[in-house]
Amino acid sequence: MASAEQLLGQISDWVWGAPLLILLCGTHLFLTFRLRLIQRFLPLAIRLSFGRSREGEGDVSQFGALTTRKAT
Repeated sequence: MASAEQLLGQISDWVWGAPLLILLCGTHLFLTFRLRLIQRFLPLAIRLSFGRSREGEGDVSQFGALTTRKAT
């Protein structure tokens, strides 16, 4: 039983080391370029999320409108 735990511990240490780091960085780079550098809009998104404007009247909240929006 101890040898099985030791083997699983070694496998876990190897997987959670360099391979996972490479996979995470590679995924980040892939999605960054696939989504056309979406991070450039982060300051605007933060500013819009903290700003509260009451421009119009309606029954649907801003969050409700965002979550039910049709994807294009």
